[in-house]
Amino acid sequence: KENLPLVVVNEVVRAIEQSKRPVVMHGGRFDLAMGWKEGWRFEENQLIDTQIARWLLCRGVTPKGHLPMSLKTCSKRDLKAPQIAIGDVMDPRGFQYTPIEKATKYAVLDGKRTLALWEWCDSRLDEFTGFRKEFFDLEMPIVRVVAHMKRHGIGFDVAWVKGAYERIVEEMKEVQAKADAVIGGTFPMTSPAALSTMMFDELKWWVPQGERGASGRYSTAAAILLVQVDKAKPRGVKLVKLLLRWRKLEALRSRYTLSLVGCVDSDGKIRAQFNQAGTSTGRFSSSGPNLQNIPRPTDDDDPTLASWEKNLPPIRQAFVAGAGCKLIDIDYSQIELRLVAHFSRDPVLLEAYRNGEDIHQITADSIGSSRQHAKAVNFALIYGQSPFGLAHHIGVNQREAEKYHRGYFRKYGAVKGWQRKVEQVAVREGYVRMITGRHRCLPALQNPKSRGHYNANVREAINTKVQGSAADLIKIAMRNVFNLWTEKGVIDEQVRLLSQVHDEVIVEAEDAFVEEAAADLKHCFENAVQLRVPLIAEPFWGDNWLEAKG
Repeated sequence: KENLPLVVVNEVVRAIEQSKRPVVMHGGRFDLAMGWKEGWRFEENQLIDTQIARWLLCRGVTPKGHLPMSLKTCSKRDLKAPQIAIGDVMDPRGFQYTPIEKATKYAVLDGKRTLALWEWCDSRLDEFTGFRKEFFDLEMPIVRVVAHMKRHGIGFDVAWVKGAYERIVEEMKEVQAKADAVIGGTFPMTSPAALSTMMFDELKWWVPQGERGASGRYSTAAAILLVQVDKAKPRGVKLVKLLLRWRKLEALRSRYTLSLVGCVDSDGKIRAQFNQAGTSTGRFSSSGPNLQNIPRPTDDDDPTLASWEKNLPPIRQAFVAGAGCKLIDIDYSQIELRLVAHFSRDPVLLEAYRNGEDIHQITADSIGSSRQHAKAVNFALIYGQSPFGLAHHIGVNQREAEKYHRGYFRKYGAVKGWQRKVEQVAVREGYVRMITGRHRCLPALQNPKSRGHYNANVREAINTKVQGSAADLIKIAMRNVFNLWTEKGVIDEQVRLLSQVHDEVIVEAEDAFVEEAAADLKHCFENAVQLRVPLIAEPFWGDNWLEAKG
């Protein structure tokens, strides 16, 4: 009863909108999503989000090596001032039940600290070339897009998932029964300790790898089990394959079936939290649920996939379009390789991409491998993977991997030179710069105590430059298409951005607008920036995410 009437709050917000004055928020995607239903419509250039500003200034690292971006943490770390978290004062039934004295103290302090944090950030944005432009021209528009995605959510077919759950459980029982039959007893699928004892100490059908752990047992991790496929006795090989299949099914059952059903809102949609400030590379993270981890459907004809990895229920089929709509999925074709071509100016890569040639086949012909292996080699060696790591990655012997390694850099010599340049700059400056000018600090490369991990740190620098630039390109494309649809007056009503997962963007469009929406997406993605090679992006659509992926 002591709360302000909503109509009064909305009048105040309308006055702020009309004043065109800056609106400073911390984690503004939440405020924008919640306020939309009340008609809050701030101009893009009004928005300032201190959480994003502080993340940008962190440049991928904090004194403790992670990215805590809550207002409470930022206040303590940067302002040297205490801040009350909402969880410290909120009544378990909801904030509206919190005593007015507590609620007022929290709200006033929240606003005070947010404004002070913006003053702190604002005074530092110009210390790094291009950061102010990056913040206002890219990151702030993306805050609106993230709020838009949160508001709409994506449809979820609960009945399909429950059916998939039942099929998974049934197959798990079948796999367990087959394993029990092999040993003539109960095979302890669920207990790593009992499993290790049985495999290595009792049955002795397997060859131990490495040393016993602190518990006195050998590891049964997936990497160890994969070695057993080649080294164990015949019955041991059969059991390892059954165990790996059981674990695949258990991962699907526990993480991607009923747990997802628990995230569905009353309108049948999942509304994940997309976090712009959740990673050091610039990619989105997501939670509630983590859509980044939804498994890709397996290609059952892929010769590199083992038998236990095939014929798994495609969880993406459960993410569906609304009635009278289609889901459109778009991502870049070989964006990481195209960025390496752009950065390295390798003449072979430049010519291949400009002429629309098959880069994987070119590599296969150059190193004397299958196209499938060449594809893996292309994506591994651009990040500086060693011959030893390559051998393990693609399942060939060391000698073969060394041959592939030599052949690759003989063909693409400028790539090696570019990698050395990234290394030299990162060591000298202590950071790498993305295509937009954004930095990520890599202090370990300048730390004598980290010399033992030097090669891994160099690979991280290369990875950051490529994947961080790819993340920025996707943000630019999302911003541009969102603005285009806003100008057309179709956003929300005829088309909606729903999700961003790795390099994919998922959109829902009314049936009558699907083809135009797909054309708009293609144009905005392929013209996000001008590279030395063409950017290619192909949209596909269907009734669910699996169909839309093409």
